[in-house]
Amino acid sequence: MDKNKEAWQTKDVILTRNHQLFIFKENYTLEEIKEKIIENFIPLCDDRECQQVCYLYKRDFEGNPCMLAKRVMKNYINITANFVKTENKYHVEKYLLSVLSLIELFLINERLKTHLTTDWGLWYWKAYHLSTVNYSSFALLNSLNEFIQNFNIFFNINEQKKYYLLVEGKTDKNLFEKVSSKYEVYFDQDKIISIGGEDSVKALRRLKFLVQDIKDQKKGIFVIVDGLNKEKIKKYKEQIEPIISRGHFKVWEKEIEDSLPLNSLYETLKEIIKIQNICDFKIFEKTYKDQGTFKKTIRKISSFKNADGLDYERIKKGISMQIEKYLDKDKNCEFKKMVKDIYKIQEEEIKNDIFLDPKSIKNPFQI
Repeated sequence: MDKNKEAWQTKDVILTRNHQLFIFKENYTLEEIKEKIIENFIPLCDDRECQQVCYLYKRDFEGNPCMLAKRVMKNYINITANFVKTENKYHVEKYLLSVLSLIELFLINERLKTHLTTDWGLWYWKAYHLSTVNYSSFALLNSLNEFIQNFNIFFNINEQKKYYLLVEGKTDKNLFEKVSSKYEVYFDQDKIISIGGEDSVKALRRLKFLVQDIKDQKKGIFVIVDGLNKEKIKKYKEQIEPIISRGHFKVWEKEIEDSLPLNSLYETLKEIIKIQNICDFKIFEKTYKDQGTFKKTIRKISSFKNADGLDYERIKKGISMQIEKYLDKDKNCEFKKMVKDIYKIQEEEIKNDIFLDPKSIKNPFQI
């Protein structure tokens, strides 16, 4: 699909620069994104300064967005947009932040060049040379740092997928595989592994083996386990948590289905078992509140008229395969909160990797 015509995942993406904040209200095409950036982040042409130094300056441009900054922005986007994973909101956000950083980097450089290389700049800023150079140098380095950081995350996104996720059940694996392409950045589908949860002894043995094997590959590991079996969790915490990075061991306090929003569950059940023919959402919601868990709710609903014997395991598998399309409707469900927590940990670690060990990733810049 043409990157210029398809809608990017920009809805709710927040861009901020020099106290200027813009929130995308919907998904926009690339051309629409360019216009939003010009409208909100490209400064207006300044007759007092621009006419002295800008080779594109014309008097009738005054009060319009800077022509040079627009050209830099459009050229950068034109040569890099094809590398953006437009369906991934995180990827889109980092890419657009790299655009803003580059614009600012360019503008600060132009101003500094004007101050130091033109008769007009030397005259106009005569009383402020030291403070101007000091401020501009600091701003230049800060913008360069932000550009490299955002560009590296965007450019090396496939290289960064170096984390393994170990979960217990197959339905947990299915769910994370489905949402990973939409919400997650650093888990490839072949790096999401089910350790099996029914036999806790075998699961623990397999988990220890996998953790050691992945550590030998120098890859990151996240472990997410069901917290209902307290004795099992105690053993996991004693034997697994100490040998993986801090914050990488996560415990569901309940079944994974109970961390998902009821609206999303009901919409998914419409596809799986046509639950609308059994009960409406209000009855489903009341039954869930009375029963306390999704599993008990399904068992209760299976006794309703027209239920015709519901298979909980089949439903559970169906939910893990179908629910990702409905999760956008609820931004604050427990499942998303855990995933966002994982994002933050990964992002911080990858930032550290970029600056502490530039050779660890393919980097077109010499840092």
